[in-house]
This record gives sequence, C-alpha cells and structure tokens, in this order.
Amino acid sequence: MPVSAGPLKDEVWDTIIDKMKRKVQQWGSTWLNPIGRLFLLKTGLSSLPLYQFTLLQAPATFHHKMEVILHHFLWKWGKNEKKKFNLVSWKNVIQTQDHGGLGIISPKFLNLDFGGKIIWRFISGHSTWWKSVLEAKYLKFPRQHLLDYDIPNIVCSKIWRLCKKAIPFLAQNISKVPKGGTNVKIRADRIMG
Repeated sequence: MPVSAGPLKDEVWDTIIDKMKRKVQQWGSTWLNPIGRLFLLKTGLSSLPLYQFTLLQAPATFHHKMEVILHHFLWKWGKNEKKKFNLVSWKNVIQTQDHGGLGIISPKFLNLDFGGKIIWRFISGHSTWWKSVLEAKYLKFPRQHLLDYDIPNIVCSKIWRLCKKAIPFLAQNISKVPKGGTNVKIRADRIMG
C-alpha cells in the first residue's frame, strides 16, 4: 500500500493500469473465446486493484482507464482482425445477470462497495478502538446516525475520504435492515434495494 501525506498521485494508480495491460498482453485475446475472456476479466483483471480499493478512493481517471481496458479485453477479437462493432452497450454489460448483463462490476461501484463495507462495520456492532478513533475525530453525533446526517467537508484521512464518498451511495441503496442489524447474512437476507 503506497503511503503519502497528501492525495496519491496518478502515477501510483498508473502502475496498476500498467500491470493490467501486461496481463492482457500475456493472455492475448486471439487465443481466448468470449467465455474465457469474461472469466479472466471477472477473476483476474477486476481483482488487481482490490487491495487499494479497500482503503483508498481511486480517482475518476483511474476508474475510466480501468473500464476501457476491461471493455477492450472483452470485445477485442485479435490484433490482425478488423475492428468489430459492439453489439451490446457497456452499460448493459455491467448490469447484474438478473437484469440481463454479464455481471461485471464497474470499478467505480466496486470502490464504493468497499467504502460501504467500512461504513457498515462502523455503524453496526460493538465499539472497537478504530470506531472510537474515527468517531472522535470526524463525527459530532453518534456513529449509529451516520446515514441520517450530512458529513462536514473537512480535511481528513484517505480512509475517511473513501467512507464519505460511500455514505450517500449506501444510504440511497439500503431499504431495510433485517433483525435490527444483528447477525445479518448478506447472501440470505435482503437488505439492498
């Protein structure tokens, strides 16, 4: 994990983009069928920035560059062949399989998902030292009411910056919390709208 006092520069994120490009060149799209490309896209390419996504808000330029690589890897048929038209819009491709898409997660939403996971852990459960530190440093109200109040725009840590981006996303998509928030099973209990 890169460490810096200020915001991370684009060069740090460009190393991940370069790694993704090297992977695509190693795999080659000529030798893979569409299902093989989709499998490698979901398991290999999409997982490269996961470690950074857990704690840092990636810039919009990184999200765009990553989506371009994913898009080209899925639809490109080989170096020597003619350019082909995409028969399906990328917005439809990144939909869930229930909604007719291929289940590819957009990098922007994947990054926000990790911020939402931190917020969910912050709001629910018993008090821990990291919750106490974040609550004392950034909140003027109890952490259980985090989704109800506006967060002040202050200079903050990289982790809290990711959380601030994820709070509206999480608040907008939560429809109900089963069992009062205790012992929630994400796969079985329906909590998202």
